[in-house]
Amino acid sequence: MTEKLFEFLVYLSIIQGLTIIVLIFILRRKKMGPTLDLYVGNLPYSVKDEQELKRDLSNDVGQVNKAVIVRGRKSDRPHCYGFITVPEREACKFLDSPEVMYKGRKLRIRHAFNKQKRR
Repeated sequence: MTEKLFEFLVYLSIIQGLTIIVLIFILRRKKMGPTLDLYVGNLPYSVKDEQELKRDLSNDVGQVNKAVIVRGRKSDRPHCYGFITVPEREACKFLDSPEVMYKGRKLRIRHAFNKQKRR
């Protein structure tokens, strides 16, 4: 009897732990609020680190949650474009700025659209 009670208590504590993790994830997601994905073109080839791009754009224009630099499949060399995820309230700062300069190049920032499946 005590073994079954012990097993039940172990399972109950595991379920409670998972519930707490899910609640923390939901609360963090609500705190961040809605976000938008933006296309960033005309990046210099010297940009290799997403964290550097994220930090520099956050300091110059507005908050950036995530940055991704698109790379070649075979060469792993960065292409001249990427994507950033920004809060909706910050997106207008990026889209309305006439010139966002990054390492001497004028960036093209536009709304990112989902890629349609090719047939």
